[in-house]
Amino acid sequence: MKRVYKLFLTIILASCIIFLAYNMIKPKVHIDEAIWVQSFASLDGGTVWQLCADSSDTVYAAGNFRELINFNPGFGLAIRRSSSDFDPYLICLDNSGAFNWVMSIPGRNIPRRQDSSRVAICGDSIAWAHGSTIDYIDYSGEVLARVEVACLMIRAFDLDTEGNAYVLCRPEFLKKYDLNGNELWSVQSSGYYAIDISSQGNVYIGGQDLTQYNDKGEMIWSVSINGNVAALAIGEDGEIYCCGFQDCNSDAEKSPTEDNGVWFVEKYSENGLSLWRREFTRENLDNNVFDIEIDREENVYLTGEYSREMDFDPGDSEYILRPESGIRAFILKLNGDGEFREVWSADISSASNSIYITENDVLYAAGNAKLSPFIARINLSIE
Repeated sequence: MKRVYKLFLTIILASCIIFLAYNMIKPKVHIDEAIWVQSFASLDGGTVWQLCADSSDTVYAAGNFRELINFNPGFGLAIRRSSSDFDPYLICLDNSGAFNWVMSIPGRNIPRRQDSSRVAICGDSIAWAHGSTIDYIDYSGEVLARVEVACLMIRAFDLDTEGNAYVLCRPEFLKKYDLNGNELWSVQSSGYYAIDISSQGNVYIGGQDLTQYNDKGEMIWSVSINGNVAALAIGEDGEIYCCGFQDCNSDAEKSPTEDNGVWFVEKYSENGLSLWRREFTRENLDNNVFDIEIDREENVYLTGEYSREMDFDPGDSEYILRPESGIRAFILKLNGDGEFREVWSADISSASNSIYITENDVLYAAGNAKLSPFIARINLSIE
């Protein structure tokens, strides 16, 4: 009995030591206006690439990690160890930031941004893309169905209202799959990295061009972009918002003057006509935009990273932030005409890769801080 008791105490003590050790290395992140920020203690790197949320504001985040990580941001342990350079994971937190569950897939080894794990939500299930696979998962973390996509790697994907998956693949194809894993159609699509589906069921993909397809895979229109699209968002009236980068050696008419080019946000009509474009100087290659969202009043939110000096007002005025050192995550808000409203910034070395706005006016942002994943919640005041 004493031996069992000693073993029990040893296990408890070891668990406490592990918990305290992970909490010592967990980065403490503060973002302006955030209700909460949860980070996950990682020994050797990890990030969130994409997130989404359900009607109760429960948040689901997909990313990858390597070596050891504790996915429980509270008083507990949910430790995973990667079996390759980078393993994909999907984590669920409730709307207060408390840990619900996490799942990971060993041996995928997908460190690059455009090939990393992605997540989308539709109805009663979450779709998680990792490698060349899409798992449909219920809200408790149980896998309901698995779709194997005929490609080397999924770059990006989205779901329509029926749960059908539209997938940008490597090599260069746009494919549509139903819930049973049947490939419904496939079209060649070279150089595209972003995808979004409108409430009308139209499919938009962005890269060096912005292109619209219908749900049968028929191209409706395509326009050339001054740069490369990183992310898309579609308004209720079918207007398209995109963000991305334009290099300094671009042959486009709006060529930037700075050596590192610009990043931009641009709004298009439902017919592909450019309505406005706003540019932000990239004084160094650490000034980047990664994602875009719009709220119910079609205010525009952009997220990414910046270092040194950054002017976040694209108009005639200035709104300059200067981090003391390193790279900082930012969330920038513009109105529907592209005019500056406000900007939120992190206080430690970090980058924000994804944002998502719920039907309850909650904004979630996620990325990495000091090489560890983080998720933040901001309650929006929408007028």
